Amino acid sequence: MSPPTTDWWVQMVAAPIGRCDAGAVSTRLYEDHNIVIPIIDWGGRTFARISVQAYTTRTELDLLVDALVDLVPKFPHPSAKSG
Repeated sequence: MSPPTTDWWVQMVAAPIGRCDAGAVSTRLYEDHNIVIPIIDWGGRTFARISVQAYTTRTELDLLVDALVDLVPKFPHPSAKSG
């Protein structure tokens, strides 16, 4: 851990999430939770690009995290479906 300094504060981050079907998770986030964020595959990994503004509440961030925890396992990456 490091001391809490502003050096680590950012408004946008590409957060790695479990490998999943990015399109399906993105669609479900919007249709089920009215959340619009890019979910992308890059370099063999899946990321959620999270952008936080001054008006973003902790409750909204908690909703996003809870939704991702629920959805990511439900929609495996297409490469995991082969076989």
